[in-house]
Amino acid sequence: MLYLWDNLTCLQARLRGAIRHSLIGYAVGAGVMALGFTSAGAVDLEFVTHVEADMWEQDVFVDLSGAASKSDGVFRVGPANFAALAETPIFATTQTLHHDPGNEAAAGPYPRGEKLDMSLGDWLSATGSGSYQCDGGAARVEAAFTNLVPNGVYTMWYFFVPTPAAIPFSTYDLPVGDRSGRENAFFADASGNASFALSLADCLQGSGSQLAAGLAVAWHSDGTTYGAYPGGFGRATHVQVFLILPPDDDLNG
Repeated sequence: MLYLWDNLTCLQARLRGAIRHSLIGYAVGAGVMALGFTSAGAVDLEFVTHVEADMWEQDVFVDLSGAASKSDGVFRVGPANFAALAETPIFATTQTLHHDPGNEAAAGPYPRGEKLDMSLGDWLSATGSGSYQCDGGAARVEAAFTNLVPNGVYTMWYFFVPTPAAIPFSTYDLPVGDRSGRENAFFADASGNASFALSLADCLQGSGSQLAAGLAVAWHSDGTTYGAYPGGFGRATHVQVFLILPPDDDLNG
C-alpha cells in the first residue's frame, strides 16, 4: 500500500490543537474537519486516524526494542513519532485495553500479542468518506473506504464521549443500526477496499455541549464480530478510522 504521509501531515496541521483531554476541543477541531454539507442537504463524512487527529493510535502497537521476546512489551504510537516508524511492523496485545487517546502516559508498554502482518504505514494509510442524511425522522449512512486490511472483517460503531472527557477516559459504544449488531459488519476486498450502506429507522443524535457523538470503524484481527459488543480493544478489535459528528442541529437540520 502507498503511504499517504503528505496527506497525514497536512491533516495533522489542520487538527493541531484538537482534543488531548477535552472532547469539546476535539468536537470542534476534528468534527468541523470531518463533516461538511452537500448541496442536497446531506452531511459529508470524512474519517481520520487517531494520529491525524493529533492523538495516540489506540489499538495497534509497535515494538520499539527490536527484541524477539514477547515479554519486552509494545507501545502505542503518537503524533510525534508515527512518521519515523512507517516501516515498523505492528502488533496486537494479549489483553483488552481501555482507550485513552490523549494520554501519553497510556502509551505502554503492554504485553505483545500477535504480529498483524502489516506495517504502521499500511495501517495509517486507511481512508474513508461518505454521506449521512436525515429525512423525516429516518436516516441513511453511506461510506467507502480504501487501504483497509485486505479481506478484513470490519464493524461500524456509533459512540458517545462525555465533554470534557471523563477520567479515566470512557466511551459508550453502540452498533450502527440494529442494537444487536447484526447490521454493522462489512468486509474489505483483496485490495483493501470496502463500502458500507445502511438505512436507519431513526436519525443519529449529534454532538452536544456535554456529550460528543461519533462514528468509528473497527477491524477484527481474529475475523470475528461480537454482536452488540465491539470485542477486546487492542487484542482482537482495532479502531482504524473515526470521526466526530457535528451538533444535532447541523447533523439533522
